[in-house]
Amino acid sequence: MKKISIALFATMLLPALSTCSSEGPFATVEVTVTNLLLNPVKGATVYLFLDAYSLLSKPENAKRKLATNADGIAVFRIDLDDKEITEMETELFFVVFQTFGGVSLPVGSDPIKVRRNDEISVALKFIP
Repeated sequence: MKKISIALFATMLLPALSTCSSEGPFATVEVTVTNLLLNPVKGATVYLFLDAYSLLSKPENAKRKLATNADGIAVFRIDLDDKEITEMETELFFVVFQTFGGVSLPVGSDPIKVRRNDEISVALKFIP
């Protein structure tokens, strides 16, 4: 009887453990890109930086990039268990690069603080 109870308990516990581990600590950040007239910009590339960006930042140094959809929105689902994100709360930066006179300059957000299960919206305006 004792063996049956242990086997039954283990059978009930395994699905619960696998469900917890597959969820992980995620945050969702929705970035909306508009032009100066507040019209959505389709196909703009939004870059995610783990460190503060500057005028010297380059797109190739970004952690991830996504293109905006027809509504000017890019949705980042951020895995807070990522080996490069060591805290359960972290600051991230979202940037769109604009070209002026052949020079690409970053236009981006202030630091966005994200925590487990956060759902955050960020707006970026630029001149396409």
